[in-house]
Amino acid sequence: MTLSTNAASEPKGHRPTPVPSPQYASTGLDVWTMMNQVAASVNAVNLGQGYMSYPPKEFIKRAAQEALVENTHNQYAPPRGRPGLLEQVGIHFANRLARPIDPSSELSIHAGANEALLSVFTAFLEHGKGQEVILMEPAFDQYTPNIIMSGGKPVYVPLRV
Repeated sequence: MTLSTNAASEPKGHRPTPVPSPQYASTGLDVWTMMNQVAASVNAVNLGQGYMSYPPKEFIKRAAQEALVENTHNQYAPPRGRPGLLEQVGIHFANRLARPIDPSSELSIHAGANEALLSVFTAFLEHGKGQEVILMEPAFDQYTPNIIMSGGKPVYVPLRV
């Protein structure tokens, strides 16, 4: 990240404005941001992202309350995921795939697919190498900026029915 250096145009005592990297700036707005802005501007009901419009089930509320009282999950999880969760996911997929899974080297837990793919792109793509990532179209619109910000080049392949 860089900071703007146009001190003459900024009020005295004002901090410089952060300027995003060229990779990020070139990606533009994603469809979710655009839809949220449009919905908010006309006071519309936004059905775009599947916002919950119902309360969670009672067993989910109880589990959340118990986790808070248990006092063992009140710290950030390790970056790759909680060891017990990694172990159980490893067992589950070892059974499904009929092969051993090493949770310490073959698994990581993410909040969602977008975060998981961004983690993969940043781990394996190198800036300036022109590495290509194949995207089947139509693709989720956030994959393209994630690839570009990670140094990759998206290559689009249309799906044919």
